[in-house]
Amino acid sequence: YYGATSEQVFVIPCGVDLELFKPTEQFEARSQLDFDARPIILFVGRIEPLKGVDLLCKSVAMLKDVDSPRLIVVGGESERTEMERLNDLVQELNLNSNIEFVGPVDHSELPLYYNAADVVAIPSYYESFGLAALEAMACGTPVITSRNSGAKTFIEQGRSGYLIPWNCPEHYAERLEILLKNPILRANMGQKATMEANKLSWNTAATKTELVYSNLIKSA
Repeated sequence: YYGATSEQVFVIPCGVDLELFKPTEQFEARSQLDFDARPIILFVGRIEPLKGVDLLCKSVAMLKDVDSPRLIVVGGESERTEMERLNDLVQELNLNSNIEFVGPVDHSELPLYYNAADVVAIPSYYESFGLAALEAMACGTPVITSRNSGAKTFIEQGRSGYLIPWNCPEHYAERLEILLKNPILRANMGQKATMEANKLSWNTAATKTELVYSNLIKSA
């Protein structure tokens, strides 16, 4: 649209605060949040149709080989009608004991939730960057998210997380089951996720931004 050449375009990814978002003991995080030992799937984001929370609820209903999975939904209510729709869906799927809507939490408390979870799932129909996915990875938690998100720029398929090409619950349920039933795979994927997230720190973003401006000043 602007007629700019590739030499005039610089892309600097968003960064994550690695002082705040880092791996801690899962048992300790669960104790602070009063969570039990059941498998935990975590969603973090706004409650709106675009985020695909309904897909995630349906995916949980399909986890027949996972013992009492628990879905924790953290996020503010953008649309009251969407929250009502999700509550009706939970009732319809008979998942009242499996799904909990926590509501919004303070930013400083999010690392507790990421570290308490076994897997973070963000089935958005569209996501510009996917900061929640990056925060989860920084905490060492594997992520399952849509390929329609910017997370595809920092998630290595099958190594640091899973990118789902189709927005349907069956595909999310399949990957959730694989991770929830394989603690060694979760641990290995979580370690790789942390390594990838460490490349996208706030310091890295700031350094790249400074470099762009410095080069522009020199060429002015």
